Amino acid sequence: MAFFQVRQQERNGTVERGIEVKIVSIYPGHNATVGVFDGGCCKAILHEEKFTNVKNQNGFPAHAFQKGLEECGVPDVVVFPSRLLFLHWCGNSDRSLSSAIEEASQSGIRSIYDWAEYTTGWKWLFTGARNFMLERIVTPRAREAMLSMMEARYGVRRDSVRFLDHHLCHAWTPVFFYGLNRETLPVLVLTLDGDGDKACSKVFRYDPGSSTMTLIAETPYDASPGLLYLRLTQFLGMKPNEHEYKVMGLAAYVSNEEYYSRCKERLAKLVRVNEDALKFESPFNTNCSVRYYQKWLKLERFDNIAAAIQAVVEDVVVSWIRAAIRKTGLHRVALAGGVFMNVKLNQRILNLPEVERLFVMPSCGDESLVIGAAAVIAQQASVELHPIRTMYLGLTDRPEDIAKALQKAPPSWRVVRKHDIAEDVAQLLAKKELVAWFMGAGEWGARSLCHRAILANAADLATVPEINHAVKMRDFWMPFAPTILEEWAGRYIVNWDKLAEKARESADYMILTYDSTPLARHHLRAAIHQKDFTMRPQIVGENGDSLVRKLLKHYEAITGMGGILNTSFNLHGYPLVGPVDQALDTFARSGLRYMAIADYLVSKNGVDSHF
Repeated sequence: MAFFQVRQQERNGTVERGIEVKIVSIYPGHNATVGVFDGGCCKAILHEEKFTNVKNQNGFPAHAFQKGLEECGVPDVVVFPSRLLFLHWCGNSDRSLSSAIEEASQSGIRSIYDWAEYTTGWKWLFTGARNFMLERIVTPRAREAMLSMMEARYGVRRDSVRFLDHHLCHAWTPVFFYGLNRETLPVLVLTLDGDGDKACSKVFRYDPGSSTMTLIAETPYDASPGLLYLRLTQFLGMKPNEHEYKVMGLAAYVSNEEYYSRCKERLAKLVRVNEDALKFESPFNTNCSVRYYQKWLKLERFDNIAAAIQAVVEDVVVSWIRAAIRKTGLHRVALAGGVFMNVKLNQRILNLPEVERLFVMPSCGDESLVIGAAAVIAQQASVELHPIRTMYLGLTDRPEDIAKALQKAPPSWRVVRKHDIAEDVAQLLAKKELVAWFMGAGEWGARSLCHRAILANAADLATVPEINHAVKMRDFWMPFAPTILEEWAGRYIVNWDKLAEKARESADYMILTYDSTPLARHHLRAAIHQKDFTMRPQIVGENGDSLVRKLLKHYEAITGMGGILNTSFNLHGYPLVGPVDQALDTFARSGLRYMAIADYLVSKNGVDSHF
């Protein structure tokens, strides 16, 4: 990989303008990630979990960073998308952040501290003490440890390392990804997550002409709607900071507000919007909300609780966005931050009449921060940002590595090289077989987008228990998702033409849900929500992945249908597969019978791979 080898200087905390830099950005928190950038282009986004096989790996991404250095050499700038650091970020943990949150919540000291903060109501005192400790004691020690480690282990100079604001980096992610810097009209950029650098949300105005990101408003983390949702996930016995999507999926099963109105009324007391200040407000630190839940929700049904938190968060976020549009006069909206992984919330935002255009950052949790951090540095150096618009920036196996790995296949497996692997797999899907699909560069982010996927016939509802039995073991209420041809979108999605005018770019990345048509409920029966019939599609157009599109066209020719079921290729509790050896191990340990890998079709246990 060729990079510009250039001089780099620091001027008042910025990179000297007028030069080009090679940038490696590092996020060492939840789902630790490394991004590699060259001259305003994104070359790779690597998750540590792909190397360790620990889902949402937490801590310094040592393997991913080493891989990035192998690709680019020592970078001119190393950037962290956080001003505040934690000591555990300097090491590589063998657990996820969700596990760490659960353990911290159960510790005696933390329990006493949270009890005192919640019962006294002295929010200002406890928040101030926490911020003082983090800013004045923890962060200086963590920065020094990080700089020393990187200099000693990797030869990275201290003066080449930058630390940037968390939410500023979030704000730049949709700009860089979608190429909003190349447009002419300003954009309202909204960031919202649980907590990042003492804030949970920020409101920005982005002006592409001057390439400026202007802060308008912010909310401190102690009034975070995201933390309300996270702690309710924990209260329901699920993993916080990981299983929020399960709460969202469960919420739809209570369609009558009469059933969850009491829960909603109680939860609505915990967060409101100050529409003049564009801030969220809460009577106490929302990170302590489990204690409130234990008192007021203890005897409520679990599904009513899920429906209530979904409704409350949707209501306050929509009110916040509407207020921001009114105050700024901007109707082109970009969204970033982990709360916008909530696709049902995004659907409601998309349907707002005030929103003329919508750009939702794909996989907009903290793993995407590496993109925004690189964008800030590139802008400081007057390096033009080139739109990313792809999720296929993960690990790539060389053909010789794939062939070598397949040579180790058990004798009972059949490995056959195919002239047209897409056609063969389409035939298998038409026959209602499940097929693991491993092609090209892996996806970065949380979604499978048909490069590391399990594919199935979406028309047969029996596919759902079959996949769960074979590999996924997914909770019974959780929906699968479809991958569909763009030319079928109007037949499968209610009001598609109008919605596409507002957010066509975001429809490619499974970050929006839509109401389905009766035809979709027939053709895509197994790949939509079984209660409200919404779907979270990957839409593949003429400019989409050519092999995926070829597969879909073959499937269309055979079945007369324009979409298939696509779910992530992984075992339950493990991340989306990374390198080829991991894929073969997952295939071996699953109940799957077929796997397409490059142009090879692999079948096992006596299953014939010929037709």
